[in-house]
Amino acid sequence: MSGDAEIDAIHAEFRAGLPARIARMRGLADEARSGARSGAVDDLRTAAHRLRGACGSFGMTELEEPSRIIEHACKAGPGWAAVDAALDTLAKLIAR
Repeated sequence: MSGDAEIDAIHAEFRAGLPARIARMRGLADEARSGARSGAVDDLRTAAHRLRGACGSFGMTELEEPSRIIEHACKAGPGWAAVDAALDTLAKLIAR
């Protein structure tokens, strides 16, 4: 923790919101995979990109690589096995 109560509160709020972000990303992956909604792949890529940037800002560098994998998989194809594995990794990392 930073020692600054306001910064610590912002950090705690960000951490508390991570499970919902990951759940939203799983939902986007499911929509994209099933073809239920056009644009879901782009929305997933954007969500992964934003998560990667936010994690960097909050010093949570262990979350950056799985986020990058999701972002890259969405640009390249997408590769659902890579997306699913990266989402599982994110979930495990935030559960600690």
